[in-house]
Amino acid sequence: MDSLTASQSQFPQCRKAWVAQAISKQIERTNSHHPSLKIQSESIDSVRMNLLKISGDQILREVAFPMELQDLKDKVKAIEHQLVDQPFVELHAFDREGRVLRVALTERLRRAPRKEGVWRSREMLTTLKNAAYGFDELRSRSPSGRDGIFVMDRTFRPANEMMAKLFDRFLDKPGSGADELATALGVSVIELIPVRLVSHHMRLLGVLVRKEEADWLALVDCDRSK
Repeated sequence: MDSLTASQSQFPQCRKAWVAQAISKQIERTNSHHPSLKIQSESIDSVRMNLLKISGDQILREVAFPMELQDLKDKVKAIEHQLVDQPFVELHAFDREGRVLRVALTERLRRAPRKEGVWRSREMLTTLKNAAYGFDELRSRSPSGRDGIFVMDRTFRPANEMMAKLFDRFLDKPGSGADELATALGVSVIELIPVRLVSHHMRLLGVLVRKEEADWLALVDCDRSK
């Protein structure tokens, strides 16, 4: 269980404080878009009720109601049939301290966990949920035991299986789909930042694109090696 989920499940008052802080950062923007609602911040319950009235502000909904594993599983089920026809499909938008991270899945990703029997498994969903940590540029190199999103370095030695999967078999391989994915994300292949999304269960491998309005994380493979 990641630290955010642990704090929310063990200490209800911490969960309320976290929700209040997250919502307060977007109250002004929401009121400007929906002035008739006049959302106030003094009551978490009233804020949540007002949020339910907003059909167009999905980011706020997802901040106010943190993602649970079953919700995430339902989202994966809802989009997986689209993966075969598109370079990527957005799964969920996480908000971390005012910065949005849009997580996308690919058909290439779906093939790898299915082959290993872990597609939509608890370990995969838990790893996906760790995207809620967002990408911290100041902590982009992974210390041992930390969950989150971390940059992969092609010069690391000794080379490991994760590097082979992401560099040799995807980013550097003609016809792998890397060019199409980069084009769909509006960048060149060289601009794709190789990353791994880490939990103590497994690693999901992918590429990160940093844009002014949001970060994009497109996942293309998985790794369960020890």
